[in-house]
Amino acid sequence: MITIVSAFFDIGRANWSAYSRSVDTYFKNFSRLCALENDVVLFTESRHRERLEALQRSKPNLTVYYQDDLFERHAPMLARIEQIQQSESFREGIQDPSCPEYNSPKYVLINYLKSRFCVEAIERLQLSCPRVAWIDFGYLRKNRQLPVSLRWDYPFEDKIHLFSLKPYGADVDIVHAIKHNTVFIQGCHIVASRQKWALMAELMEQAYHSLEQRDLIDDDQTLLLMASLSAPEQFVVRPALIEAKLDWFFIFRRYNRFEQELSLLDRLKFAVRKLGLP
Repeated sequence: MITIVSAFFDIGRANWSAYSRSVDTYFKNFSRLCALENDVVLFTESRHRERLEALQRSKPNLTVYYQDDLFERHAPMLARIEQIQQSESFREGIQDPSCPEYNSPKYVLINYLKSRFCVEAIERLQLSCPRVAWIDFGYLRKNRQLPVSLRWDYPFEDKIHLFSLKPYGADVDIVHAIKHNTVFIQGCHIVASRQKWALMAELMEQAYHSLEQRDLIDDDQTLLLMASLSAPEQFVVRPALIEAKLDWFFIFRRYNRFEQELSLLDRLKFAVRKLGLP
C-alpha cells in the first residue's frame, strides 16, 4: 500500500482573523487519517506527544518524528519570506491580502517543505514501498471522505502525480496567478514513486528560488505549478475530481483499487470503525 507522509506544526492558525482552524480540529481530522491501514509518517512538535502517543496505541504503524527546532533551522528562509511579504512591490496588486500565503512566513515554509518531509521519511525509514504520498494533516474533514475499505492503493505510474483545478499550459502567467490567488494545482495530495521524491524536492527548491529572486513568494500550489512546467515529462497532471460529497478530498475514494473490490466484510468493518470516529 502507499505510505502516507504528513506534518503538523502549530503556526497559530487558531488565532487568525481569516482562514482560522484550531489545533483540536486538525487532530480530529488527522484521527480519521489514522483510521486507514496504511503506514503513516508524521513530522511535528513534541508539544503534541500526548495526543500522538494515544493515537499510536490504536495505530502502531504511525511513525512520529519530533522536530522542535524546525523554525529555528529555517530562520534565514523565514526572514526572507517575511521581507518579501511585507514589501510594497509584492503587496501591490494582491486581490485578497487576507490569504495566509501573503502574511504568514511559517505557512509558506511548511507548504514548501512538503517534498522535503517525504524525502526525509524515505531516507530515515529506508522505505521500500513503490509509492509515497504527501497528504495534508487536516485532509479528512468528513468521514465520508474515507475509503470504505480503510485501505489505500492505486497503480500510479513511475512519475509525480498532481491534480489540477483547471487546465494550464507553458504560457501561464505566474505573476498574475500569485497576485490573484489563482489555484491550478492542489497541494493537499501529491503522489510519487519513491524514487521521484528527491527530484520533486529539487524542482520545488528551484521554483522557490526563481520566485524569491524576483521578490515574489507563494505557497506550494504555485510552486507545484512551476515544477510541473519545468519538467513536464516527469509529471502526470490529472483533473481534480471535485464533487459536493467529497469536496477537494477525493483521492482515497476515487483513486483506490480496493474500492473496486469491496466485500461485505469490508463494508461491515467500515460501519463499525466509523462509530469510533469523530
